[in-house]
Order: sequence, then C-alpha cells, then structure tokens
Amino acid sequence: MQTYLVADRARSVKSRLRILPFKHFKSMSLVSLSAVLFALLSWSPAVSAQGTGMITDRPDLTDSPHAIPLGSVQIEAGFSWEKVSEANVTRLPEGLVRWSPILGLELRLGVPDWLNDPGGGQGFGDLGLGAKFELGRFGVWDAGVIAGATLPTGTEVVSSGGFEPQVAVTAGRDLDLRSSLGVQLSATAPAGEEAVGVLSTIVLGRDLSESVGSFIELAIEKGSGETSASLVHAGLTFALTPLMQFDIHAAAGLSGSAPDALIGFGFSTRRDQR
Repeated sequence: MQTYLVADRARSVKSRLRILPFKHFKSMSLVSLSAVLFALLSWSPAVSAQGTGMITDRPDLTDSPHAIPLGSVQIEAGFSWEKVSEANVTRLPEGLVRWSPILGLELRLGVPDWLNDPGGGQGFGDLGLGAKFELGRFGVWDAGVIAGATLPTGTEVVSSGGFEPQVAVTAGRDLDLRSSLGVQLSATAPAGEEAVGVLSTIVLGRDLSESVGSFIELAIEKGSGETSASLVHAGLTFALTPLMQFDIHAAAGLSGSAPDALIGFGFSTRRDQR
C-alpha cells in the first residue's frame, strides 16, 4: 500500500469510532451493511485523467490532511466489533460520504448507523456534517483542519440528544518512499457535558507492496472529569483497483475505559469528475 501521507499514492484510513464509551450501542441488522456494500460495488468508479490515488479516512483514527480531488465523490463504509468489559458492541455501516466542490476543500456527510441500545431500544443514530480544508505545507509537514458536528436526528433512545461540535487539526509527512508519519489533535464537546473531550493520535504507515499497506497507531483520549483511555491500533489495506480499497484492522485497550478489543473491516471507493 502507498502510505496515506503521500498525496498521489495514499492508502491510509480512519475509523469513525470513539475510544471512550460515552454511549455504546449494539447494531441490530446486517441488512444495512449489505445494502451499503452492494451500492459501493455497483457504483463503478471512472478513473479520470487526474491520476490521484485514493486517500481514505478509515480505518485509522488519524485523518489525512489532504482533501479528495476536485469534483470527486468518495464513499467509505465498514463494520466493527468491540468488547467493552462484558458488553459486545457492533457498529455499521460507519458510512462517510466525501465531496470536493473546491480545490483543497471537501464536504463530509456521516451516515447514521442503525443501532440497538443495550437497554432494549433501537433506531438510527445521529447525522454528522463537516468539512475538511487543506492548510498547505509547513516545512516537511502537510496540514489540514476538519470541523463538523453531529445533529440530534436519531431515534431518541440512541441519539445524543443535542448538537455536538468537533474540530481536528491533522498533519503528516513522508519518512521515506515507503513510510509516513501522521499526528492529529481533536476536540469534541459532548451534548449535556461541560468538559471537552480531547483525542491525540500518532500513526506510522508502511507500504508492504504496491497494493498492500499497513499502519500502527497509538491513541490517547481525555474525556469529561477524570475519564481517560488509550489504545494501540493496527491494520492492513488492500488496493483492489486504483479507486477501490478493502481494509481490516484491530485494536487493544491499554488503559482506562478503552475497549478491551476491537476488530473491523471496511470498503471504500471513489468516483472522479470525468
């Protein structure tokens, strides 16, 4: 895999999960995931003259500082299973739709997941809206900022019940032709809480071949009050075509309220402007 910080050959990816279990929900239906994967596979991407390799924001927690190419639309989806104490938590379809109307800028839509509250309720989660803006290069580092929020559109029993703004600053650099380093600092204001949750990550990406890549990542999150968590996260990505990618990843909690274990997989595809 080409490492994710190489703008023309990126393959690194990010998961849309939170380490801290502010709310844990169990998904009910594999139908949602099947429908998303069918739509992705049916949507044949046209390779354009832009020639830019796909940059995904899953499954690692550290986002790329690069927006997708001008006029392109990219869809990312996946499934993950977490073990938190005695509870099993599954998430799907982890959908993210990205569109670039202006060079260096992309708009982002977080598709609501179908969720099942361990207490017995079920329904769709909240909708996410956001944007990524490339800040440019500073020395050997590329930088970007992501701003967004989740809106309380979900079913009452699984919704956060309020507006949750979040912002992230991300940066990355190449270490050599096959390796890259990324860092990110993000903050979220959970609905109904005074304290802001802060997540910091560092990720090392490494190409194993022209179509297979790997990453290992450390994430530390400080939540409200004294709540904190840290985990180590690793995974592989497989380029099926220049504009289609499959990923598999796993994580283990190191301390605090992080999941004891996590396993997931995903699929991403992009359609470029003709």
